[in-house]
Amino acid sequence: TYRTGVKGQTTTYTWTEGSSISVDNSSHILYTTEDLDSLGTVTGNVTLTLKGNTVVGTLEGEPGSQTLKAGTGSVFGGGAESAVSGNTSVTLEGHAHILGDVFGGGDEGEVDGNSQVILKDD
Repeated sequence: TYRTGVKGQTTTYTWTEGSSISVDNSSHILYTTEDLDSLGTVTGNVTLTLKGNTVVGTLEGEPGSQTLKAGTGSVFGGGAESAVSGNTSVTLEGHAHILGDVFGGGDEGEVDGNSQVILKDD
């Protein structure tokens, strides 16, 4: 027998750093002892090398006649939203195709050290 499911009402909870792990169902708060300000932080240096025929972005069309869709792929040495406590280095080597922008640092994450972008020819 097939029965259609019924989805109940959705309740949104908010994560908050606290002194212990608990749930406040009346206020819809999830407490954690984890430091929520440093989630995704990279400790140390980041080195990213894209080489050969690497493509970052979207290819459009049928195989054999595909074109690169501009603005569909960006590269961030520090990640999109991750902080880096060291330096970042992005190297584009050979025939790498980046269809968006290239950043040595992060999109919304801070880099505490130096950032560099290196372009190398074969």
